[in-house]
Amino acid sequence: MAPSNIVLIECGAFNPPTIMHLRMFEIARDHLQRTCHHTVIGGIISPVHDGYGKKDLESATHRCNMTRLALQSSDWIRLSEWECHQDTWSRTKVVMQYHQNQLNSILTMNDTPNKRQRRDELHWIPDDMTRKAEGPVQVKLLCGADLLESFGTPGLWADEDIETIVGQHGLVVVTRNGTNPYKFIYESDILTKYQNNIHIVTEWITNDVSSTKIRRALRRSESVKYLLVDPVIDYVHKHGLYNTKENDVNMESPSPTYTDTARTNFVPNGLVPTFIHVERSDEEHQVRYKESISNEENARKSGNMGYPGQAVQIVATATGDKVTNRKGLTTRPACLL
Repeated sequence: MAPSNIVLIECGAFNPPTIMHLRMFEIARDHLQRTCHHTVIGGIISPVHDGYGKKDLESATHRCNMTRLALQSSDWIRLSEWECHQDTWSRTKVVMQYHQNQLNSILTMNDTPNKRQRRDELHWIPDDMTRKAEGPVQVKLLCGADLLESFGTPGLWADEDIETIVGQHGLVVVTRNGTNPYKFIYESDILTKYQNNIHIVTEWITNDVSSTKIRRALRRSESVKYLLVDPVIDYVHKHGLYNTKENDVNMESPSPTYTDTARTNFVPNGLVPTFIHVERSDEEHQVRYKESISNEENARKSGNMGYPGQAVQIVATATGDKVTNRKGLTTRPACLL
């Protein structure tokens, strides 16, 4: 297969957009550029229309806002809101054809005011695309193995749509180690027909993050840090998405705190010991620290203070009494290690 310029497009709910959605782009680009010697000039995320009717689907406005926040750190993946702005849900084939046609139009137009205006409206168009792309640009669908296998679900996909998506555009399938997408391709006549236009990319660093699991964790007030980017987490809590509550947000203390853990010593039989966590402010911690130093100094001044491992000399008097001799002894405790 001859080298070509590729724009990857990922379609889905992005409810919410996770780190795995973003990782798929990086994994696919590495594979296509290193193994197939293609040039990946851009990536597109296209959230599905509200009319898709999926359970627990947040509004397109929220999903687009979260996706925009998730992409702040990327210099080559863009958000396309075209699908969300349509009157109804669009088939994947239609979404891909639209973006392909727009790219073709940009490449064939001269640098006219009309072209520059269209570029401002189409934020998903890669920067300097005409400079990066020497020749045609092909839009390919980036997906997981589950979407590939869904092609075999009766009544879910029209054969015409599969032929257009795979035959005219192509698939880049990111799959986990241990799965066998080639077997599924072999069992499908349509996929076998266009198998040269299907790129299988194995994800060796397994990542089982999914939007479904993220929503479940959020409903249970569990932490999703490092599963979503921080701005998306803040957005979810701010707007109370996925049944989260305002008090689910872990607000940081304005000043450093120190946590003391004390275990209850007297626990009735059959009960699990509990721990009491007491947070103290920095000022309170300093007061307690000064008190401990003062107590230690007082202890050192006291001749009656003893420590584990301290040497003590016992002297018997003529009357038979025993006297403790501390002269010359140190009050520093012995090392117990």
